[in-house]
Amino acid sequence: MPNRFEHGYGLTPELAEIAAEQGVDLLITVDNGIASIAGVARAQELGLDVIVTDHHLPAETVPDCIIVNPNQKGCGFQSKSLAGVGVIFYVLMALRAELRRRNYFFQTASKSRIWATFWIWSHSVPSPTSSPSITTTVSSCLKV
Repeated sequence: MPNRFEHGYGLTPELAEIAAEQGVDLLITVDNGIASIAGVARAQELGLDVIVTDHHLPAETVPDCIIVNPNQKGCGFQSKSLAGVGVIFYVLMALRAELRRRNYFFQTASKSRIWATFWIWSHSVPSPTSSPSITTTVSSCLKV
């Protein structure tokens, strides 16, 4: 996890290089990245895949990667005031639903007894009032 005071805000080229040196294959930003065009480009040059999850208003030009942001053009998600923690929460819920569909948890638990728990805490963040499904919501806000 980068230090904003040491590395600056968002995914910078320097952070991409640090991640690559540490053997990272996938970078997922949380609550930043929508303006990290140079950082995403550097990460991709180094062979890393990048997923940006953010809630900030995007500019005309955004990074060339998978983006989940309820405020990007064409996203039908109803809660445009969702904080970054809420965006990643929905991404993780969609991932969990897909892993359950693939029976991943049963297979992993029966082989290795490894369990993962995600705790996401947030206060004073409005939740969406209605949504067809978490998977539909997340995929409708993807820019691939």
